[in-house]
Amino acid sequence: MLERDYKTSNLMNIKKTLVAFAFLICFSTVLFAEKKEAKKYYNKALELVKAKEYEKAIEYFSLAMSEQPNNDIPAYGRACAKMKIGDIEGAIFDFNLTLEINPNNYQAYHNLGIIEYEANNLPIAKLYFLQSAKIDPSNAFAFFTLAKIEYTSQNIKEAIVYFDKALNITTDLKLLNHHQLLYCYVHRASCHSILKNFDKALNDIKTALKMDSSDYYTHYMKGSILYELQAFNQAKASYDEALRLNPEFGYGYFVRAMAKRELKDIEGAVSDLEIAEQFGYIPNQTKAQ
Repeated sequence: MLERDYKTSNLMNIKKTLVAFAFLICFSTVLFAEKKEAKKYYNKALELVKAKEYEKAIEYFSLAMSEQPNNDIPAYGRACAKMKIGDIEGAIFDFNLTLEINPNNYQAYHNLGIIEYEANNLPIAKLYFLQSAKIDPSNAFAFFTLAKIEYTSQNIKEAIVYFDKALNITTDLKLLNHHQLLYCYVHRASCHSILKNFDKALNDIKTALKMDSSDYYTHYMKGSILYELQAFNQAKASYDEALRLNPEFGYGYFVRAMAKRELKDIEGAVSDLEIAEQFGYIPNQTKAQ
């Protein structure tokens, strides 16, 4: 009864979150040697970025690049600014330019990975994130996204490896945020359940619930694991909580109907199936059963 997709809102937030991380690292401390003009233009670009005036920032990054063409940082900054205004082709060009100047700029690989991930080009995205993680093994975000790619591709054992790596990294400024940590524990639990490692699965769910007991999807996943264990009363209780927290979770009514059916609550199962059908979560053959 395990559904393979997480909440859409969390999936779509990855680009915003990781680009923000890239800006944080990029715009910290930069050495411009004796190129005072380059530093002046770069600092001006940073001010404009903070003011969210990205198009003007691009102009000043370009000026800094003309003064110091062998410095990868202004090129990287311009690429990030282009991402912010939606100039994806321009961003790709500048990230590749960044890597021509400095092949060890893991952030450029990382953001190229983001672009390909958002375009659903998962095999290409994976290559970029692997290279990013190779250069900087403390980059939890790279391992987090690699885990998501493997999970989406149903490479369950590989996903667990990357979830483990992401969760084991505790470097300052590179920690996963609350939603990403929650995603790791809940979806690693799903992986363990698929592999029939139910003790590990429930342990991850326990950790996730300690982090956030108000997350409906965690309760849903707990119910799905308990359903696999044929603990139908407990599964139903978890589905009840998931639906209490999010009554709009249509798939929850479907899986609760399945639990109710196992508990011989046919009337309750039919009622939930009717609600699930309103949300579009019901196979045609289920009602006949």
